[in-house]
Amino acid sequence: EDRMLFDTGATHHIVRERKYFKTIQDAETKTVRCGGGEQHQVLGSGIVTVQGPKGPVHLTDVLYVPTLTTNVLSGIKALRKGFTWTGSGSSTTLL
Repeated sequence: EDRMLFDTGATHHIVRERKYFKTIQDAETKTVRCGGGEQHQVLGSGIVTVQGPKGPVHLTDVLYVPTLTTNVLSGIKALRKGFTWTGSGSSTTLL
């Protein structure tokens, strides 16, 4: 799936499909725990490019976790990198 769940409580960007990574390497983080308490193994970390309203946005330190059911964009990490966002309903745009 090409969509990402925007989560202001997530501590990491997480992508579940290897094909989206421009680069990938071993990750320092070995597992992630989701809101429901389930734990997932991290198989790598790297760079993923997503389409923003003004062109491509390169997300760094994205975790590769194929056992998740959706991709996650961390609102916390986006803020720390200087991004802002806007949205309404079920749509959020990274600025």
